[in-house]
Amino acid sequence: MPAIITDKIKKQFLQSVYNEAQDSANDYYIGIGRSEDWDSSDTAPTPINRERDEKLFRHSLQSVKLVTAYSFVVPRYNWTSGTVYNAYNDNVSGQPSVSYYIITDENKVYTCIRQGKDANGVAIVSTIKPDHTDTSLNPETDGYVWKYLYTVTTSDANNYLTANFFPVKFVDSAAPVDADFQQYVIQNSAVPQQIVGYRVTSAGTGFTSDPTITIVGDGSGARARAVVTTTGIIGAIEVDDSAGGFPLGTGYTQANVTISGGGGTGATAVPIYGPKAGLGADPRDDLRSVAMMFNIKPTGREQGDFVIGNDFRQIGLIRNPTLYDSDEQFTETQGRALRAMSLSSVSGTFAEDDIIVGGTSTARAVIDYYNDSSELWYHQNEDTGFIAFIDGEGVSTSTGSATADSAAIAPEVDPYSGDLLYIDNRTQAITRSAQQTEDIKIVIQL
Repeated sequence: MPAIITDKIKKQFLQSVYNEAQDSANDYYIGIGRSEDWDSSDTAPTPINRERDEKLFRHSLQSVKLVTAYSFVVPRYNWTSGTVYNAYNDNVSGQPSVSYYIITDENKVYTCIRQGKDANGVAIVSTIKPDHTDTSLNPETDGYVWKYLYTVTTSDANNYLTANFFPVKFVDSAAPVDADFQQYVIQNSAVPQQIVGYRVTSAGTGFTSDPTITIVGDGSGARARAVVTTTGIIGAIEVDDSAGGFPLGTGYTQANVTISGGGGTGATAVPIYGPKAGLGADPRDDLRSVAMMFNIKPTGREQGDFVIGNDFRQIGLIRNPTLYDSDEQFTETQGRALRAMSLSSVSGTFAEDDIIVGGTSTARAVIDYYNDSSELWYHQNEDTGFIAFIDGEGVSTSTGSATADSAAIAPEVDPYSGDLLYIDNRTQAITRSAQQTEDIKIVIQL
């Protein structure tokens, strides 16, 4: 039986995750790992939703950092002069390829209420960038009408604005001095159950003058006018602003559109309803957000818990990991997930991604980090096997040898704990240095 899940339940799922991330009883971490090449050409495989892929990720997990920045996001569509934009439409799914919303170079976000059209009802390009930040719905000189929703704050831009996404949120409360105050004003000014436009279902024929558009429904205040083309058909029906203001009406859950007069026949249209609470009441609904972004910005060694001088190829999102060899939840800001060993009598070199071998145990491991002061971090995988190193044994690489005084210093966070919610196999290795800050963003899109 054909069926769908709606954007409403997708938003509900994401809101549950958002609320849980805010709950002090739960912690979300982004982890990085996999220093070794994928294969001889270092080509990243596409991750598969299976337990084996999760296990492989955990084998080479290096470090984790607590997520403190997360937000709903939507695909980014920039306002660009000379581009055709669609108007908001309740008859399309999600975010169509020809967008009905835009973000400007000033990070102001608008949704299109009316598309600019020529005398024949054909869409024209937008040439006037919207810049108002109030509730007005005045037509621009290119015929477009834009509804202002909010401006992305500097803080949110730093955390969530990318080439492909921008943040969207609901503001619970705000004072006049707050960066989100204007959005809060817009939200509270929203008018519920409006008719935001009209869709012509039959253009009719023979019109020699503008017909009368009558809207009859369970709401009030909606008005519309027809655009008659040079060929005598209805090219568009637009919200009528001839009497001042922009009457989208209010309280409509159903309505009929009647087209009469004008000398023509056969034209029909249906109303386009805005979100139930009104455009602007919750921009997540207006922009149909079904995605959430998580962001961390690890810097250098992160209090000694992150690898430098090596790279990583995997990123994951982990919920509620635990301390190593414990059921107690890990709650630190960052943590090392690799085992370590302390060395003495070091001769030669120990390089990142070399294989270190135990002389007595025959254990093998991949070196993730060596700081030239007798501290070495490592991980084991299916290629090296999982034999444990022995305290006091000799260890060696192809270019060095030493004694492992403490061969298996425990990690801070258990790499095999917590719920692994997301895996990203990067096509290009990312090398870390002590002076480097990564800006790691994970987007979960339902």
